[in-house]
Amino acid sequence: TKSTKGTASSYVNDFLFGGMGGENGEFTCPDAVIMSSDLPTEPNMCTFVPPQEAASCYELKDVTELTMVWNGDDPVNVTTYFGETFNNVQKNESITFAANTSTPLGNNFEIYLDASGVSSKSVFHLSCSDNAMDGPDDCGMPQGGGKQRRRRTKSTKGTASSYVNDFLFGGMGGENGEFTCPDAVIMSSDLPTEPNMCTFVPPQEAASCYELKDVTELTMVWNGDDPVNVTTYFGETFNNVQKNESITFAANTSTPLGNNFEIYLDASGVSSKSVFHLSCSDNAMDGPDDCGMPQGGGKQRRRRTKSTKGT
Repeated sequence: TKSTKGTASSYVNDFLFGGMGGENGEFTCPDAVIMSSDLPTEPNMCTFVPPQEAASCYELKDVTELTMVWNGDDPVNVTTYFGETFNNVQKNESITFAANTSTPLGNNFEIYLDASGVSSKSVFHLSCSDNAMDGPDDCGMPQGGGKQRRRRTKSTKGTASSYVNDFLFGGMGGENGEFTCPDAVIMSSDLPTEPNMCTFVPPQEAASCYELKDVTELTMVWNGDDPVNVTTYFGETFNNVQKNESITFAANTSTPLGNNFEIYLDASGVSSKSVFHLSCSDNAMDGPDDCGMPQGGGKQRRRRTKSTKGT
């Protein structure tokens, strides 16, 4: 605007407070879902549910992949017939793997398990004739024993009763679509390859700015109508940030403005900036009770105008 450089009125106040981190902890607002240009580096940071595209096995067939939730008491290592591996799969953890009828068993697709040194296997029927694994209404049904899905016993190798039935149905994909059960959150050894596949909320560790300080990072939710490119004082960049999208960036008092940390914005070719006060004396940005409060104008956080410095 035409106001004096650095005044509250020259700053864009179109962010909403999403949380902060410091030397002694962090907190993130519940609704501040991070979908930024940065992907998480650890699988347990990410929950990922593929899009719903089909209502049944018959609509998506031929089947090309399965999602299964491990329900055994002990962690398990899984190797599929095609050689995909999933190590140390925990109870309630999902895996998604390729599965089709090109194997020697045709419609029956085997995977191989190792739990605490004990080897076993599970089998899944792919023809869509398995009434307990043919649509979303079967979500959560026990799987792994084929169409009969009996528990393993000392019976003859290869019969239904020799298979481990300790999976729960989590969904399937095929040549014409896919569906995934709502509770089949994938936290596997595979991380998503695109940011918009991932929703990530860091752990809650502090209840206020005073508990976590000194502040070292901020989470902000963009609330402007137009997408924006953001560059922080330290050079972190977030491109094409959409309305309701969150960004988390490093912020501390080592800059020339001390407690006031600036970031630089470009929306539709218009350059501007926002500022955030880091001393914990900003009563509208010092704890979880401020989640969703407008931010970007510093402690005064007035909307930008043509006003004089200090007004």
